[in-house]
Amino acid sequence: MSAESMKTAAEEQSYPPTPWPLVGQMYSSIWLVPADRCSFAVVHPELTPIKVAGRVVVMMGFVDYQQGSMMTYRELFANVMVRHTSGLSGSKVDQIWVDEPRSLRGGRELWGIPKQLARFEFNHQAPGGGFSGKAWDEKGTLLLEAHYGSGLGLPTRTKVAVPTVQPLHGQVTTTDASVDCELRLVKAACTVPESSPLAALGVANRRPLMSIWMKDLRTELGAAKPVR
Repeated sequence: MSAESMKTAAEEQSYPPTPWPLVGQMYSSIWLVPADRCSFAVVHPELTPIKVAGRVVVMMGFVDYQQGSMMTYRELFANVMVRHTSGLSGSKVDQIWVDEPRSLRGGRELWGIPKQLARFEFNHQAPGGGFSGKAWDEKGTLLLEAHYGSGLGLPTRTKVAVPTVQPLHGQVTTTDASVDCELRLVKAACTVPESSPLAALGVANRRPLMSIWMKDLRTELGAAKPVR
């Protein structure tokens, strides 16, 4: 192998250091799931789920990170709202899939985000308007199929705070991040098959409480910091 080929192979295996500037489209839905029907893939003794009337807050959706990002890739995430023993509240990634190996490695090593690989189909000009997306894991299992309408948006761009709380190397960390976007409320039809690992969160056959399109989002992910 030539020196140039070795350099190219090394670059393909590496991932960028923080911060990660990201731009694109995020389509997500929020469910309130009875606590006894919601189980988690990622747990930590210092974190407990936030409950609203005995229900756990689950957020799930697709992201298309587009040109202008530190790398372009597609993502399916499932987050749970949690509270740390210190009193800090935030969103914890429970399950997540991407189609970019460098994003997978960087997510795991920089933030403790348990990324896995998946195959995606996105359509930003879906029949009837809006966006449709599908994702399959490496075994070919359908994870999520969803359609989001174009919705109603605020007249100006807005900033949305998105604090995260994530275990990393045995310690709970947080990453402050704000998303600048055009925020739109949309109608969504989401299908989580019973065979999908996402069904463990209790969202299968349940309608979301609300759905959001973060249109033309811009954010920057900095380094994870230990929660004190």
